[in-house]
Amino acid sequence: EVQDPTKKVLDALLRSGPAAQEQVLLWFGAVITGSEARTKEANILGQGHPARFLQQLNSPMFTVDMMLQHQLMQAHMTGFATPGLALNVAWCLMRLMVPIKKPEQIAALDPYYILREGDPHAGVLGGFLSEARFGDSDEVDAAKSTVRAQGILSSDPKFNTQMFWLALRSMHVLLAPALQESFGMAAGAGHASDPSKRQGALCELVLQQAILQSSDFLSGLAHVLNIAISFCLSAAHPSRAAEFAEGKVTSSLLVEGVSTQWKVLPACILDDIIDILDYYKKVPPITQTPCKLFTQLKLNMVVFLVTFILGAGNHVKNPSLRGKAVGILVSLVKEREHALLLETSPVMAQDIVPG
Repeated sequence: EVQDPTKKVLDALLRSGPAAQEQVLLWFGAVITGSEARTKEANILGQGHPARFLQQLNSPMFTVDMMLQHQLMQAHMTGFATPGLALNVAWCLMRLMVPIKKPEQIAALDPYYILREGDPHAGVLGGFLSEARFGDSDEVDAAKSTVRAQGILSSDPKFNTQMFWLALRSMHVLLAPALQESFGMAAGAGHASDPSKRQGALCELVLQQAILQSSDFLSGLAHVLNIAISFCLSAAHPSRAAEFAEGKVTSSLLVEGVSTQWKVLPACILDDIIDILDYYKKVPPITQTPCKLFTQLKLNMVVFLVTFILGAGNHVKNPSLRGKAVGILVSLVKEREHALLLETSPVMAQDIVPG
């Protein structure tokens, strides 16, 4: 009831011309930038760790309501979006991403957009400009010089690219902290020592899942994740962007050389994708029905991404991320339809042992 009228207004604005499109982009960028403090542990319930959340909840000094009230005070003082607003803004961006679905549109998304500076790009990219990249600072500076010398940044960026980078930022700033808190609520609902506190955590988890497990929300999230996975693999293998956009991958994903497109990407993009998959694998719907996210994801692309993370040591150096990738792979193997994909994929046959 909220999303449909909002999308109609935004669609009308986006159709009215470049000036209005830019203002829409900048509004979303400003909301996300204003909420970047949400990614700090101090502003996430339980500092983003389920065990720590449970420890705090079991303290005589805390209840779920008290923790939520404290968070609301932090939001007022710091200016970041409350979890409800954050999720609804992220959801809105997911819905605006729906028209980007043709393989040629996905293959055309530009990883070098992160190198753009000045207005309006700084407003769209916000804190991503200062995020750690897959390459070190010297490699990023060298890539920036090369790209500028080639004139790649001289033409105006495509609107689809700008919208996609906003969607990536929304996953990092608006969605990921909410999922970390939902992890904590699930731990509290199952393991809090006080029955009243278990009930309080369960009630909050129900409210969270009203959005997080909504069919429309999951449909939009799956669409953005499918595009983001293709985008990441394409950045690592620029000459195969069309192949990844179509989801038709038949040859090895493991390469020694690291492309400039990969080096300039914020490393948090991959962390966010894996953390989202990890959440939806570990926190099932309270209705005890299968999670609809995995029925809408291109699971072959998920498997390819996980294989790449495990095997491409020159590209992915974060051991924690690789550990989470192993967990996702193991969870997929346990389900028959996914295990069949792993057993029959020629890419897996080539890459899983080196990975």
